[in-house]
Amino acid sequence: ATDHITPSVKNATSAGENMYIYSEGQTPDGYDLLGLMNSNGEKLTEPIYKICYSFLNGYASVVLANSENTNVIIDKTGKTVGVLPTNSSSSVCGNGVVRVQTGSLGASAYQLYSVTGELLSEDEFDFIGYFYDGLALVEKDRQIGLIDEKGNIVLEPSIAYDHIVYPPKDTEFKAVYLDEDAFILPINGKVAIITIER
Repeated sequence: ATDHITPSVKNATSAGENMYIYSEGQTPDGYDLLGLMNSNGEKLTEPIYKICYSFLNGYASVVLANSENTNVIIDKTGKTVGVLPTNSSSSVCGNGVVRVQTGSLGASAYQLYSVTGELLSEDEFDFIGYFYDGLALVEKDRQIGLIDEKGNIVLEPSIAYDHIVYPPKDTEFKAVYLDEDAFILPINGKVAIITIER
């Protein structure tokens, strides 16, 4: 909802947590140039980003519209707090942690970083979900496991699930969400609810 943003600021969209992105101009490769503003319509940065993901726990992942397409983490003032690997995509997925995807389509890997750009673990996964109460689902070789926000493996990826693809876009099932210490997986043609005891 953008109804409480200053009317003179156009093209503002929500970036979550009462933060907004405005666009002003374009990059040479055709991306909108994006800047950060607060809910009062105050511009916190110049339009220096080409991609901005949603804020979570006070941080967002952005790609700078510079020649290197630098992937960084910003806080709610627009200050860069961490620099992530080049040629990667990322999103904040928990309290002070970021999942970073490197590689090409079909040959990519996810790793866990802090918002300051520190690699938390050498472990690579096919996917990392969002954190709930300190744990996130990870997938490796079509098996699900758990990691904590320090990058430690709590449960090795060992729970295999059925390969299911949904039309029309041939979207593959991914176990992304862990909620209330439970998650749902298709196993042996049935729906399995798996709970975590702490």
